[in-house]
Amino acid sequence: MSAPQITFAIPFYGKVDFLDRALASLLAQDFGDWRAIVVDDCSPTDEARRLVESLADGRIEYLRNERNLGLAGNWNRCVQLARTPLVTLLHGDDELMPHYARQMVDAHRRWPDAAAVFCAAAIIDAKGRPMFSFRDHVKRWLLPAAREPFVLEGQAGVSSLLRGNFIMCPTLCYKRRIFEALDFSARWRMVLDVDFYLRALMQGLRLVGIPEVAYRYRRHSEQATAEAERNLRIFTEEIALWHETADQARTRGWQTSERLARRMHIIKLQLLYYIAGDILKLRLESAGKKLGLLAGLYKP
Repeated sequence: MSAPQITFAIPFYGKVDFLDRALASLLAQDFGDWRAIVVDDCSPTDEARRLVESLADGRIEYLRNERNLGLAGNWNRCVQLARTPLVTLLHGDDELMPHYARQMVDAHRRWPDAAAVFCAAAIIDAKGRPMFSFRDHVKRWLLPAAREPFVLEGQAGVSSLLRGNFIMCPTLCYKRRIFEALDFSARWRMVLDVDFYLRALMQGLRLVGIPEVAYRYRRHSEQATAEAERNLRIFTEEIALWHETADQARTRGWQTSERLARRMHIIKLQLLYYIAGDILKLRLESAGKKLGLLAGLYKP
């Protein structure tokens, strides 16, 4: 076997309910030149360590942080620990399809100047069954209608993401060296991924999307995103990031990107959807808070 080409760095905290499935999907890859690190951000138990040890596979390592670094800090730590040219931040509650590693390595060989490559994802529930998710369904509408790989760069790339972020965050396979100039910002909890993409594109880096479905993204009730939608954090962070991006686009003379960021059409659409859901389920206090956010987006 040749030297490993890709590291699967798994930022972990909490329960191991799905971690065994994530690791099983890793072991099922049809490309074997990989290594993996489970980076435990001071979970209250050592279940993750025991799970990794039970696999007895020398390619998979367990490391525990000396102190809790938080979401962005642990993502950055994961990247720092990678020693291969490529690194994927595999979420511990998701699953890879067997061809993921091969597809990513092949795509990076085809586009050697790409900072990162991403793929399409299937959405699954807690039991691994296909499920509907409005947020992810919208991503499919926004995804460029391409049967071939496509490139995001410059103002056109920024504008595409401002219409709506169609990139499934954990599908990205990064060139490790780009992190010498960029990292994940601890300012954010829910939008640190799209903040990273926008900053990368504004720095002249290139992202490549491939149409193949090679990742299984799990939606479940304990997920941070599900909780954030209930407590509004994801919406308030998106609004703040879109405002900042509009200001940055203006300084660059990127008028299309500035206009899209100011209008926030995708955020308004998602707020309307969740308001309707809250009303139908008689969660009137939650609906009222979201209505307040939505009304604020229409103020001059």
